[in-house]
Amino acid sequence: MFGYIKPYKPDMKIKEYEVYKSIYCSVCKCLNKEFGMLSKLFLSYDCAFLALFLMSLEDNEFMVRKEKCVCNYFKRCNFLDINDSIRFSSAALVIMTYYKILDDISDDGSLKKVIKYPLILFILGAYKKAKKLYPEIDNIVSFYINEQRNVESMMYGGLDKSADSTAGMLSDIICLRIKDEKQKRIAKELFYFLGRWIYLIDAADDFDEDKKNSNFNPFVNEMLDKNMSKSQNKEYMNSVLNQTVARIISTYSLLNIKNFKPILDNIILLGFGEMQRNVIFLKERVRDERSI
Repeated sequence: MFGYIKPYKPDMKIKEYEVYKSIYCSVCKCLNKEFGMLSKLFLSYDCAFLALFLMSLEDNEFMVRKEKCVCNYFKRCNFLDINDSIRFSSAALVIMTYYKILDDISDDGSLKKVIKYPLILFILGAYKKAKKLYPEIDNIVSFYINEQRNVESMMYGGLDKSADSTAGMLSDIICLRIKDEKQKRIAKELFYFLGRWIYLIDAADDFDEDKKNSNFNPFVNEMLDKNMSKSQNKEYMNSVLNQTVARIISTYSLLNIKNFKPILDNIILLGFGEMQRNVIFLKERVRDERSI
């Protein structure tokens, strides 16, 4: 979960965006309070989405109030009370970030390793606290990170196999928090396809760099296997991601959403498509415009 799940702001009402920001800021506050000041450096939209989603299934009402910003003493922000869903989401972010940095260090060259080693020191204390609070999250993430390493070390087996570890990880994590069996079954499937989408949009985002550096990337493998041109590959990436989003939307429609539905609707129905457009089609165009 590293920053791809964002709302489509132009289509949001101001009051809805303010509520969304209050959830984002509440996660930031929780990271600061529960896991240390440095853990705020790893705050992401994806973590805010997890907290938002979990709270959307609860019967509770959530009150927003203004307090001093944890990053800027002279600024006041909207916050929710830190609850179990926010705390769970913050811990999940810390644990996944810790393993992501370890994985990056094992994959990168010597120079990048030197740069990333200090990040482990920054997050180690926060990781130990998160692991102590939620050892079950740590077990899930550790297992699937190892599974992903095994997949990437073997001969390429296709998009499904490549994305399965991230999909399985998020699917298992969401089940830790939902008690209602019907809601749990639906959320498990939704987060499986959400994990698949996150993995694939990240692969699309890293496509050019991975292709240049000969790093593992399922879309690079697909491009070579299918002998596609660059433009054909972009359309292919978008098509694969659209199919995944379609599964997310169809599963999402089965849930009994009790809070924040307009915000979730915006993210799921509009935000994913906009992110794909920016990552796949606009990145190169923006680069070209800057060079004029």
